[in-house]
Amino acid sequence: MSMTTVSKLATALKIKPEKLISQLNDAGISVSTESDTITNEQKLTLLNHLRGSHGTKTEIKSPKKLTVNRSCLLYTSDAADEGLGVDLGGRRI
Repeated sequence: MSMTTVSKLATALKIKPEKLISQLNDAGISVSTESDTITNEQKLTLLNHLRGSHGTKTEIKSPKKLTVNRSCLLYTSDAADEGLGVDLGGRRI
């Protein structure tokens, strides 16, 4: 089971640790300092609580695989004059 501290999670989420502690307490997870550890199950509990408070009713049971697709724009001389790019779709370098 993966354990992480509140301060490391706050840094990864780019929020202040005090705000994360208050969100965790609102979700029913008891933490008091930045050095307290959080499990993956507690992270999912926090995510479901935040989604519920923002109006999304779907509950996440386990993390899904995330895929990131990159695309490349090709500028031809004719298209560059007009400021248009041609999307190649796939990743090409």
